[in-house]
Amino acid sequence: MQNLSPSIRHLRDLIAIPSVNPMGRDDLPPEIVGEHAVAEHLSRALGKLGLDAALVGEGGRTSVVAEARATNAMDTLLVASHIDTVPVDGAICHQLRVTLESGDQLDYFVDIHSHLESKIIRTDRRTGEVSETRLQNYVCESGIPIARKVVSSENGVWVSTLELDKVTVNSGVMPWMFKMPK
Repeated sequence: MQNLSPSIRHLRDLIAIPSVNPMGRDDLPPEIVGEHAVAEHLSRALGKLGLDAALVGEGGRTSVVAEARATNAMDTLLVASHIDTVPVDGAICHQLRVTLESGDQLDYFVDIHSHLESKIIRTDRRTGEVSETRLQNYVCESGIPIARKVVSSENGVWVSTLELDKVTVNSGVMPWMFKMPK
């Protein structure tokens, strides 16, 4: 784990901070509810990068506003994101959203404790079609997490379930697929 890039280390550290959006629920442990801890972490990290950062919000629903000024800038860039996590099947997950030029929007749900994906939702923003993939029963082979069960649905209707009875990794091939050779 020593050779992780700074961005991966930052993401790992962020995911480890509980920041659950209660979404109206009152049955969650208070120590995991709200974004204040993650907002403070982000504010400190942005400050170390030389950005002016301020905490905004109240009642545990804290967020961060930061500004970077560039001399003679021609354009303004606004970056907005949420910093809360959401409950998924009993796990607390960070939701990472990627919007592709194709019009697809991908939402990845990453468990804050295991750092593994638990669900991926693909939304075609042109047609409104939604597909969901749930990743379950992970095993770790040669340091690589592999979901042994994958359940897929489209527009809320079950499509398929893939279950792996046995996972075997060819140690001479598999690690090369996930990291660059030295």
